[in-house]
Amino acid sequence: MSSRLIVFALITALAGVAAAQSIYRYQDDDGRWHYTDRPPKDGREATIDVVKQINLDPKVIVTREKIDGGTTVYANNQYHGAVEFEIRLFDTQNIGGGVETDVTRVVLPPAEKTPVLKLAAARADAGMSFRYEYKYMLGEPQARHASDYLYRVPYAVAQRFRVSQAYPMAITHNASESQYAVDFVMPVGTAIHAARDGTVVAIAFRSFSGGTDAEDAPKANIVRIVHDDGTIATYAHLRLDSVRVRPGDTVQRGEYIADSGNTGFSSGPHLHFAVGHNTGFNLESVPIHFLGPGGKPVVAKSGQELLAH
Repeated sequence: MSSRLIVFALITALAGVAAAQSIYRYQDDDGRWHYTDRPPKDGREATIDVVKQINLDPKVIVTREKIDGGTTVYANNQYHGAVEFEIRLFDTQNIGGGVETDVTRVVLPPAEKTPVLKLAAARADAGMSFRYEYKYMLGEPQARHASDYLYRVPYAVAQRFRVSQAYPMAITHNASESQYAVDFVMPVGTAIHAARDGTVVAIAFRSFSGGTDAEDAPKANIVRIVHDDGTIATYAHLRLDSVRVRPGDTVQRGEYIADSGNTGFSSGPHLHFAVGHNTGFNLESVPIHFLGPGGKPVVAKSGQELLAH
């Protein structure tokens, strides 16, 4: 999942909800749970969940509702995390209150429908019209990282894997969202554990491929978890159908959340782990410290093996 802004230019508001879909949930012979939109190929029994409240592809949906003498514009935040939202009106006719050129920016609460604009007609004897465009970004822009927090190394205790890329190395970590990311080389199927408590805000689990071309980047399977300080952890390049959590789930530090893989923009099997915050429609990664021997902080360095405690 990219950190780029999602921008829409609309003539009229789009109203709608995510369509319900069937998700097949089953256990394989190794005891692993699978969640997929197709039934098991071997015909084994599966539980069918009709997804309504759990949105696997959350977004912000903008709608409008008429009120006496005007219109209220709502933003329905489907993410289970705060979202920075901006809306701009243009091509306005008969709009009162001096809002014709105003840009409104608000922070949308998690999983709520919020009124963002209340528009009234300047003249009651004439209709009003307007167009608008909006953009939004996952994350609260005032979030401040708890820099003294010691993250759990994101795999099983007593395992160790080599760090292939960490700050200041920037072979592929050359954007603000990945500057302080850490890449761990590990076999496909390695259990990934949450590095910190939080709430799942976004996942991707349907991709089966990856490569070293730029167009491969969106193919990465990911889990994104928002922490209590507003920062967001990204676990990327996960294996197909291995994600064990869903948007809205509360996860505990150390919880098994997915398997490592080789999906997306990736030259080999590894886990990409980063913590970032929204700095105003921009996701910036932050320096992190891991829990080391004796409870002391450890900074990941390229080429070293990092032991999980």
